[in-house]
Amino acid sequence: MLVKCVCSNCSHSYLGDDQSGSLACPRCGTENTGVPNVAAYESAAPASGRDEMTFEASDGQGLDLHFAPLSPPPMFVTGDRLVRALLGGGAIAAVVGAVIGGAQTAVQVAIPGLTAIVLGLAGGAAFRFGLGGRSAGRTLGRTGLVLALMLVLGFAGAIVGGWAVERYTGTADRDQDGRPDVAQTREDLDKGLRELLRVRSRTQDAGPATMLDLRITETEEIRHLTDAQLEDYLWKQKAGLGHPLVAYGKSRVLEGPAVKLTPQSPPVELPENAVPGILLGEFLVAFALAIRAVMPR
Repeated sequence: MLVKCVCSNCSHSYLGDDQSGSLACPRCGTENTGVPNVAAYESAAPASGRDEMTFEASDGQGLDLHFAPLSPPPMFVTGDRLVRALLGGGAIAAVVGAVIGGAQTAVQVAIPGLTAIVLGLAGGAAFRFGLGGRSAGRTLGRTGLVLALMLVLGFAGAIVGGWAVERYTGTADRDQDGRPDVAQTREDLDKGLRELLRVRSRTQDAGPATMLDLRITETEEIRHLTDAQLEDYLWKQKAGLGHPLVAYGKSRVLEGPAVKLTPQSPPVELPENAVPGILLGEFLVAFALAIRAVMPR
């Protein structure tokens, strides 16, 4: 019959057949000759059927027992289950994060903790489903690392969702008069172009005239950008980076808005470096909720 064994070399728990005559550990290959005295356990087992039995030293025949031989097999989280959990849980976390980030940007609010709670609950459930329903109590270290990577994908999805909504709708960032930044930028470009043309018409020197012609050409090119392209241009100018999505992410992480409870109210002014601290706190909350989902109940 199949009985539980613990390797005397690496302490790996596995099932062995006491009739086969070979109880080699599948992990390290060590031959383990001793098996628990199953008959002694069965004769002394309580009527309730619970694994509350404690063996004497003679019952184990020299084997260091870590559990009762008739208890359910331990459920270790293997590498293939972690990969499956990362792919499935990461995809779900990214989609959920994109929906939450885009929704908050569309309605022009920023509620601290909302993204963390949703990602922690949904991502943790998806991650445990990817693990095949197994708990990670005995492999918590590597499971925690993969779980943290999954949450990073979720928060990155929230930034991507906010960027996409803001890029194609222009509803998030507005100036003091309530107009979108794109409209204000186009107005500034028109004023700047008229001023450049006026100065160019009065310039006779070749050097300054060439520089003015170059600036007029650049201004014309920017004026012909679409609203979405102009949004990207503004984010790159603001963050000093070459990619609009990376520039948007940098601005959101460093500057926020982190707290904006109603669409009509301005963002809450926070001290310097408070926004990264709030985001770090949200990540820790999401990690705590997700790790609880994969721990033994």
